[in-house]
Amino acid sequence: MSFYELYSFQNYSFEIRNIKFLVSKTKLMKQIKNIILKFPQIYLYYKKLTYIFLAFSSGTKEKNIFQEASTTEYDRHPDLFNFLKSRYSDKQIKILSFGCSSGEECISLNKYLPNASILGVDINKKSLAKAEKINSNKNIIYKYCEPKDIYNLGEFDVVLAISVLCKHPEAEYLNNLSKIYPFKRYEDMVHKLDSVVKQEGLLIIRSSNYIFSDTKTSNNYQLIKNNNARKSKAFPKFNSQGLKKTDYFENKEIFKKNIT
Repeated sequence: MSFYELYSFQNYSFEIRNIKFLVSKTKLMKQIKNIILKFPQIYLYYKKLTYIFLAFSSGTKEKNIFQEASTTEYDRHPDLFNFLKSRYSDKQIKILSFGCSSGEECISLNKYLPNASILGVDINKKSLAKAEKINSNKNIIYKYCEPKDIYNLGEFDVVLAISVLCKHPEAEYLNNLSKIYPFKRYEDMVHKLDSVVKQEGLLIIRSSNYIFSDTKTSNNYQLIKNNNARKSKAFPKFNSQGLKKTDYFENKEIFKKNIT
């Protein structure tokens, strides 16, 4: 067997194993979901304790913790970043990354918009410490910020809330999200973010469990189309009563603030 044949065989074997792993993982996820749907109160109690612990370790209140996951990666949303690059190019704008985690989003934004001033805020002090440790860019600043303090951040040309305004993985399992994440909490947070968006500025919300157009704040915005947006993805969405919507594909994410 030649080297190329051996390599191809090994690569093929790896792909087969990878597919088997994904199938096994999918089956496991379905089993977990079925168990949770049978005993939702036990699951909700467990999650309640999880958020209490996270709040305590972060030195904040439980209501300020949106989700337990803080994982992220570099250049995670190139379609959004390219959209901003085409719109603002080399302009000196101000960007707020809400829920910046360990800073990968801010660093990625800087590569697309090197002249932009970027403020990354988060409530997870450990994530912020990681972000600050690897930061050597004067255009990027990180700050601890609770929801009530957003009003004091100033105004921004762009505000991003990506994969923040959601409950993960709870939303995958539950058909009613209102007990752990009521719509009012989402709407209040959107209102706070709106307060720091400049007139004609952009508010970008991706991977949230509720729909921006259901909020009163949305009346101050118009949808902006991104011609090079990624393919619409299914994401657990809920109506204003907290009930899960079926077969909802997320594609409305960029909103421009109207002049009042």
